[in-house]
Amino acid sequence: MAAKAVVVAALVAAGLPFGQSRAEAEEGAALRDAGLREARGAVQGVDKDKNKVTVEQPKGSPLTLNVDKTTTIFIDGRTGTLDEIKAGHEVRASYETRQGANKAQWIEVSKKKKDPGQSHEKLPDGAATPAE
Repeated sequence: MAAKAVVVAALVAAGLPFGQSRAEAEEGAALRDAGLREARGAVQGVDKDKNKVTVEQPKGSPLTLNVDKTTTIFIDGRTGTLDEIKAGHEVRASYETRQGANKAQWIEVSKKKKDPGQSHEKLPDGAATPAE
């Protein structure tokens, strides 16, 4: 237990949020400097007619992103299309809010779908984590 406290203290001292690498923290800072925001979560739905993707964020309400021809979509390391994004896919996106709408700059998709049966409860020390 004391070892965990030391690790947490080291992360805080380094200015890193839990579960985020230094590179991710620096990328987030660069996005904020450019006036962009970042969203992460599971895709709740895709409206292809209106070019919108709704993301279920871990904390907060669902976020709807507008997608247009300037939005770059990355799927498993390659460029993709809105048609390939499905409900349940995990995404990370950068966007800016303009005139009350959230315009996606890019969306990075992992086809790994969220497992609704998997618990995110804290496990006791020494307990095995679920296999991925």
